[in-house]
Amino acid sequence: MDLNCKLYNRNGFDHKEMFQGKEIMIHANSHIVMDYDAAQSFLGQFTPVVTRKDGTTDPKFHKRLEIDKDDARRCEMSLRNELEEKSTKVFVCQQCMKEFSSKSSLLKHVKNNHMGQIADKDSREEVEDLDE
Repeated sequence: MDLNCKLYNRNGFDHKEMFQGKEIMIHANSHIVMDYDAAQSFLGQFTPVVTRKDGTTDPKFHKRLEIDKDDARRCEMSLRNELEEKSTKVFVCQQCMKEFSSKSSLLKHVKNNHMGQIADKDSREEVEDLDE
């Protein structure tokens, strides 16, 4: 899965900053390609304010960076889909270890294949009450 994105420098000056032990350089009004998670961390990294002799901030050191909006949307959708796949609940038949995506499909399976093996009265009633 490609989770790379373009990280733009919207400043008229080159941006140079240390990140995870490496020096990152993004030329003025240009971009680099970076891993989406790393790009977000890079954007959130604190950079100290540099001032001139007269006390005003130096525009060379303004952090005017942004992730390409289309790339951000694509990466966030991919991450969301990945999380949904991981969080999908799976129902497992404890007798034969088959997996089912819903409780009702598991109960149908148990009713058709394992009714003689259910000892618990309440569990047996729940399966017997199931409408096909």
